Amino acid sequence: MKAQQLTIGALVVTAMMLGGFLLNSPAPQAQAGMVESKDDFTLMTAGPVNDEMVIIIDNRNQKLISYRVQNDRINFVASGNLNQLFPAAKRP
Repeated sequence: MKAQQLTIGALVVTAMMLGGFLLNSPAPQAQAGMVESKDDFTLMTAGPVNDEMVIIIDNRNQKLISYRVQNDRINFVASGNLNQLFPAAKRP
């Protein structure tokens, strides 16, 4: 019976250690260069993991908005009208 208790105790300790490792592992980060598009919006990330840019394009209103994500903070960078930013891309 003592050997069985030792085995159960070892399994419990191992399970607790593995659970602790899972809880303390860092959350997955967005990979630089990801692009996702849905309906009228396109979202793109660029840059290193700790200093990423998030660029949102509102296709319906032709707007571009950019944010910098740095140290878990989101800061507005700039916005503009796509027709003004890229005049050659205007539709005839």
